[in-house]
Amino acid sequence: MKTILIITILTLFPLIIFSQIQTDTVCYDVFHNKCICSENYLWKKIYKYSDLDKNSGSIITMFKGIIKSEISYSDINNEVKDGVSIFYFNNGNIERKLFYIENQLNDTLFTYHKNGNIKRKDVYENNKVVSGSCYDINGFDTTYFPYIVQPKYPGGEEKLRKDIANNLVYPKKALRKGIQDTVIVSVYLLKDGNFRVAPAPPSRVKNKELIEEGIRVVRLLDKWTPGFIDGEPSSFSIEIPIVFRIE
Repeated sequence: MKTILIITILTLFPLIIFSQIQTDTVCYDVFHNKCICSENYLWKKIYKYSDLDKNSGSIITMFKGIIKSEISYSDINNEVKDGVSIFYFNNGNIERKLFYIENQLNDTLFTYHKNGNIKRKDVYENNKVVSGSCYDINGFDTTYFPYIVQPKYPGGEEKLRKDIANNLVYPKKALRKGIQDTVIVSVYLLKDGNFRVAPAPPSRVKNKELIEEGIRVVRLLDKWTPGFIDGEPSSFSIEIPIVFRIE
């Protein structure tokens, strides 16, 4: 009996140590800049790792101390969703529950009204809807509508390309040096169709003049038609490539 007890304790001990070291917490201010969690932060992300290399696990996102989501990843660094993702209303009720396999929707997607009644039940297979049903706030069947409606630029992608090309001015310094590149401009589309241009991450800045011109041109674009998630106007993050080529 003593021998069994000692083996059990020795087996559990490293597991306790493992669970204690496999979490990270990162806080962000109102401008989405990292900040100290003891200060007035707005967002908090808690990383719960399921392996020693901190590759897989889940991320809990909190806003003003309220849990907003918990998302499972097979590869956290590359944002590969795998497993259950749950989003919450401010009242703590589940807003939607999704299941991913390698970033593709599979199985059943559930969404809910704030009162807890089911709003949607869609069955997915490899990111495609196989069947679906929508329900009103009282839980009764209603007309089906798509889960995601992407935001659109007025006139479509062709008009977007033309507006960028018509306003683009090749920076003189880059032109003299023969510098060519594709600049990726990150855009945050708001619920009303207006947008904000996000600064380029330092790791993606290859040429300062090209980046500045790409941002300037995107800021001149027209207001977008808003996108929708589950029938509600929603914010979207997109990336617009700006190609600089010398002909």
